[in-house]
Amino acid sequence: MKYSFTRATGIEISKISLGTLIIKNKKSTLKLFDKAFSQGVNYFDTSDGYQGGTSEIVLGEFIRNQKRENILIGSKAYFPRSENILEKGLTKKNIFHSVEKSLINLNTDYLDIFYCHRFDNNTPIEETLDAIESLIRQGKILSWGVCGFSVFQLCKMYFRAREKLISRPSVAQYAYNLFNRSIEIDMSEALKELNVDVLSYYPLAQGVLTAKYSNGIPKDSRAIRTEFKKNMWDLTLSNIEKAKKLSDLASKLNTTSIALAINWCLFNENIKSVITSASSIEQLNQILAFEQFELTEEIKKEIEFIFDNHPVNQYTGIKY
Repeated sequence: MKYSFTRATGIEISKISLGTLIIKNKKSTLKLFDKAFSQGVNYFDTSDGYQGGTSEIVLGEFIRNQKRENILIGSKAYFPRSENILEKGLTKKNIFHSVEKSLINLNTDYLDIFYCHRFDNNTPIEETLDAIESLIRQGKILSWGVCGFSVFQLCKMYFRAREKLISRPSVAQYAYNLFNRSIEIDMSEALKELNVDVLSYYPLAQGVLTAKYSNGIPKDSRAIRTEFKKNMWDLTLSNIEKAKKLSDLASKLNTTSIALAINWCLFNENIKSVITSASSIEQLNQILAFEQFELTEEIKKEIEFIFDNHPVNQYTGIKY
């Protein structure tokens, strides 16, 4: 497994990480975690709100049988955990309770990374920062970061923390794939200037980039269910056509669309790890095979020619 140094943890993080947003079966998921870990995946990403805490609990069962020092765990807080108005946002109360609950669920004494899952417009930044700093001093979290913040929101948190002489965010999570390159426009320069690393997610655009929808929606796909399909933003006829062209290029190169898509993400120097998900060992093996292919600048250009969406300054014509 390929690794890269990240300031968030101070150690090497695997280029591929495993997300836990959807867990269908505990037994098969535990086997999946074991397989990923045995192949070098050392970062597992979760949240207090994923499936009402079930994702953390299942991940906790996996952690129980491993050496904790060999695993990196990240969890998050912000979205409501119940109908109780106190169990949401980035208030000091919610952060404290969320982290305590996560630690119980995960069978661990600390989180390697704690994330503010979204920016909270209703809570003073100072309150959020004080809560995070308190947990860092208690040893319950080792570092912290943000998810989906705008440049302005990230800078507000970062510079306020610096003014207070307390721990600053060192990692951020953003959606990033061949359909969605928005962070290249407004985030890249800020991330580099602030020394904030990125763990990207949706590298396969919820499966669209695998070209599995080229001949319609498979019966075993989550897209067959209306509640999932309505949130599959990249599932359009135009994108399906581009995914098919990517698949054709992959065949020509004797590799897979998955390998091309993941290696393309990692070509961005800001991306330290790509958070993926798999529902079977077969899918996991396909993802882990990404490192059997080495992406060159020439092939990258071929890929980007297919998608034709490189961010460009409309006035200067300069590519971001």
